[in-house]
Amino acid sequence: MVGFSYYAAMGVQGGNLALHPPDAPVSPLGYGIWADGVGLVLDRLHDELPEVPLLVAEYGIGTHDDDVRADYLRRGLTVINAAIDRGIDVRGVFHWTAVDNYEWLHGYDVSFGIMDRERNVRPSAHVLQQEAQP
Repeated sequence: MVGFSYYAAMGVQGGNLALHPPDAPVSPLGYGIWADGVGLVLDRLHDELPEVPLLVAEYGIGTHDDDVRADYLRRGLTVINAAIDRGIDVRGVFHWTAVDNYEWLHGYDVSFGIMDRERNVRPSAHVLQQEAQP
């Protein structure tokens, strides 16, 4: 099994790292918010390692706007399910992260979790709950 973390896609423009796609909304950490990129990673890993099961070990964004987080989760799960429907062996998806955490350069300034540090559940957690329902 190969696991990977997906937060954003980056490109190169003029020899420098750049957002991809260039018009992607930007998170407080400077990452482009583009859920569809997780599908590119799944496709590439499947092409390179066709017999190896894949695990999305971390998938999420840092944002204070929980509606943005919920939309990102919804779209990402749609993309991942489409990959599974195409025959890619995805064994699981873990949200990054359950609870807001300390981020090295930002301290506690950016919200990452589907719960805040006091363990209050955010509405975006219900996206995962709905997906997990049989």
